[in-house]
Amino acid sequence: HGSRVWLYFGAWHLRPVTVITTLGRGGYGIYGKCCDHRRLYAVFRLGGRVMVVIIAALGAGIVFGAGLALAGMLNPSKVVGFLDIFGAWDPSLGLVMAGGILVNATGHYFVMKRKKPVFEKTFDLPSSQTIDRPLVLGSVIFGIGWGLAGLCPGPVVASLLLQPVDMLPFLAVLLAGGSAGRWLRA
Repeated sequence: HGSRVWLYFGAWHLRPVTVITTLGRGGYGIYGKCCDHRRLYAVFRLGGRVMVVIIAALGAGIVFGAGLALAGMLNPSKVVGFLDIFGAWDPSLGLVMAGGILVNATGHYFVMKRKKPVFEKTFDLPSSQTIDRPLVLGSVIFGIGWGLAGLCPGPVVASLLLQPVDMLPFLAVLLAGGSAGRWLRA
C-alpha cells in the first residue's frame, strides 16, 4: 500500500503542479525533485493564485481569438480591404474596432471604480501621457508594417494554430522588430 502512495506522488509531480511549482518557487521541483511533500502542497496553495491568473489570461485570450475568428479578422485580406479606402473598401475591421473600444471602455469604467485589481495589488497604468517623438515614430512604423503585411500582431498570434507555416515567419520578424525597437530606444 505504501508503494502505491509514492507512485501516486511521483505521477502527481509530472502533472500541472510542476508548472505551478516552477512559477511559484522559481524552479523548485521542476521534475518533482522534492522530499518534503508539505512544501509541495504549500507551493501548490501559493501557485493556485498564479494558476488563477494564468487561467484568467488564457480565458481572455480565448475570447479575443474567438472574437477575431468569428468576425473574420484572421484573414489578412480584411485588413488590406479596410486600408484600401480608395478601392474596394471593407469597413468590417472598423466595426470590429468600434465594438472592441465600446466593450473595453465600458469595462474600464467599472474596473477603475475598484480600489485594486482582482489579481494584482495595484493597477499598472501608464505614468506618461505625453505624445513624444518615439511614440509617433513607432506608431508610423507599426502602421507601415501593418499595411504592407496586412497582418496585425493579435490575429497573427490567434492564427498560429491554424496556419503556423504562414504565421511563424511573420511572428519571428515581428519579435526581431520589437527587439530592434527596444535597442534603438535604449
